[in-house]
Amino acid sequence: SDRYGSDTLTISHDDPKSCNETASSSSSSSACTYILAVYGFRNAIYSITASTEQVIALQDGIPIQSQVKHGQWRYYKFMVSDEALTLTVGINLISGQSDMYIMLNKEPSTDSFLYRTLSWNQDKTVHFQHLTCPNDDDDDDEMCAYYIGVYGATESTYSVFVQSTDSDAPYLLQDGVPISRQIGVGQFLYLKYESVNALDYITVSLTPISGAPECYISDSDAVQHPFRSDYTYKMVDGANSLQITHFAANDTVFYFTVFAQVSSAFALSVVGEHYNRSADATGVQLVEGKIQFGSTSNWAYYSFTPSTSMQTDIIIAVYSVSGDPDIYCNVDEFPTLTRYLYAANLDGPETLTIPHRNETYFCGVHADNEANAEFYILAYHAHSIVTLLDDIPVIGQLDDTNNVNFYHFIAPDADSDEHGIISIILTPIYSQPCFMYVSHQTYRPNATVYEYKMNNSINHGLNALNLKISKQDLSVATDWYISVQPVESLSAGASSDQSALYTLILTYDNVSTLSPGLPQTGILTAAHEAYYI
Repeated sequence: SDRYGSDTLTISHDDPKSCNETASSSSSSSACTYILAVYGFRNAIYSITASTEQVIALQDGIPIQSQVKHGQWRYYKFMVSDEALTLTVGINLISGQSDMYIMLNKEPSTDSFLYRTLSWNQDKTVHFQHLTCPNDDDDDDEMCAYYIGVYGATESTYSVFVQSTDSDAPYLLQDGVPISRQIGVGQFLYLKYESVNALDYITVSLTPISGAPECYISDSDAVQHPFRSDYTYKMVDGANSLQITHFAANDTVFYFTVFAQVSSAFALSVVGEHYNRSADATGVQLVEGKIQFGSTSNWAYYSFTPSTSMQTDIIIAVYSVSGDPDIYCNVDEFPTLTRYLYAANLDGPETLTIPHRNETYFCGVHADNEANAEFYILAYHAHSIVTLLDDIPVIGQLDDTNNVNFYHFIAPDADSDEHGIISIILTPIYSQPCFMYVSHQTYRPNATVYEYKMNNSINHGLNALNLKISKQDLSVATDWYISVQPVESLSAGASSDQSALYTLILTYDNVSTLSPGLPQTGILTAAHEAYYI
C-alpha cells in the first residue's frame, strides 16, 4: 500500500501468497513469517499494528486508521487497571458512516453493549467513567478489557482511538485528518501535532459547530498545556484558520488545548505543507456532510474519498466569507489553474456537481487575484446528510433525480437562554412549494415521522420557509434532522415540475450572517426585529 498518508493492508487467508497458502503447499514444517517494510518518502512518525486475530489493541491517545465494509464489523480492545479512570473512546470518520459499540470483557453487538454512538450523530465519541474491573477469581492481573466494535452502516474509512482524560495524555493529531469532538462546560481537551520535516508552513483550522470553543497552541516543550495566560497562538473568536510559518526547529511539537465555557462541538484539522509538494499530496481530508472553515491568499488543498456504498453525484461547495475563493478538482494529482477536470471559478459562492468515481478527488481552493479569501468548504453525495453550522448558509437543489435533501444540527444549550428560539430559514432562488420536516427520531424525517413541519402557506406564495423552534423544546435530544422535499400532492392542473434551488441557514439567535451573493428570507411579527451581520 503506497497511498499518501495512512495505509492499511488486509491479506486474505486464501490469498495465494499468504502464509496459510504458502505453508499448506510447502513440505517444510517451519513457521511462515511476514516481513514488513515501511519506506519513508519523507521523514515520518507513524504507528504500525499487525494482527492475525480479529481484535486489534489500542494505545492511549494514538489513533489507528482502518476500513470496514457495509454490514461488517471491526473489533478493537484496550486494557485498564482495577481503579477509577475517565475514558474517551471514539472514531473520526473519513468517508462513509459507521456505528460504534463498547462492551466490557467481550466483543459488543447491536444487542449487547454498554455504550454506543450511531451513524450520522455529530458526536462520534463516548465519555465514561471506569470504576472497577469485574471480580474474577481466575484473573490475578487485576486488569480488564474494553472491546470496541465498529459496524459499517455503509462502507467507511475511519480512525479509532481511546484517550485517558485522567492522565492528561494528549491525542496525537494526524496530518490532514480532521477530528470532530464535543466538550462539556469547563472541560479541557489536550492534543499535539509533531512536525519532523522542513515545512513551508502548517495550517490549523478550527470550525465551531455549536457553542464557543477556545483553542490555544504552544510550540514550546515547556508549555504542553497552553491556556489563556501562556500560549504562542490562539483561536478564540469563532471559526478561524491559522497559518504558522516560523518554526523553532524542523522537529517542532505543537501542543493544543481546547476549552469551552459552554457545551461546545467543533472540528479541528492540522496539515503541513512541504516546500516541494508531492503530486498525490492530499491536503485536508473532507468528511462527507461536514462543513470545514478555511482561508488562503493562494492555494488551500483538500481531498475527498467517497464511499463506494453510494453512487449518486458528488457535490463540492465553497461558500465565501470574504474574498473570492474558486474551487478546482482533479484525480490522480492535485490541481493547478491549468491542470484540472472540474472547476467553479465564478464570483460568489461556488458549487461543483461531479460524477461519482471510486477514487480520491484532489481539490484546491484558489484565492482569486491572490487576495486573501475566507470560506467554508463542504463535500457530500446527493441524498446524504449535511451538518448545518450556526449562521452558515448552504445551497440545496431538488430535481427529478434528487427529490429530497437531508440535514443535521445539534440542539443548542437551553440552560443559558431558556426563552430563546432557533430559526431554520429556506430562501428560494427558484423553487416550487416545499415541505420541511424536523425530527430527532429518524435521520430522514418524512410526512409520517416528524416533530415539526412547515410548508409555504404562510409565505404569500414566495415558497420561502422560516421555521422557529424553542430551544427548550429541542433540549429533549442532542441530534436533530431536517428534510426538504417538494410538495408531493400538487393541485389539479398544476405543473409537475418539482425542481428547486435554495439556500438553507440555521441561526441559534435572532442575528444571522449575510454571505456575499446569497439572499436570505426574513419574516417579522409585530413589535419584533431581525438583525444581520
